[in-house]
Amino acid sequence: MDNKEQLLRAELAELDAKLQDPAIYTDPVYPKIAKRRSDVERLVGLFDEKAKLLSDRAEAEEMRSNSSDADMKDMAQAELEDLASKI
Repeated sequence: MDNKEQLLRAELAELDAKLQDPAIYTDPVYPKIAKRRSDVERLVGLFDEKAKLLSDRAEAEEMRSNSSDADMKDMAQAELEDLASKI
């Protein structure tokens, strides 16, 4: 986890804590906090998606390396090419 991701996750936790307080809904800064939380949540989701793609890539590389079946190797190679463009 890189520094930017850690900072965003910490900020998301902080924003969630602020939004747990019922008094926040009467505070004039509520819309800004809610918007920022939405933005940070989206960014954290992208980090999660990247981690999943990297995990999938490692599995496909392992399948390609360890399989004795040519069709499985071809499928793994196609998956790797697809994942590379997504990452």
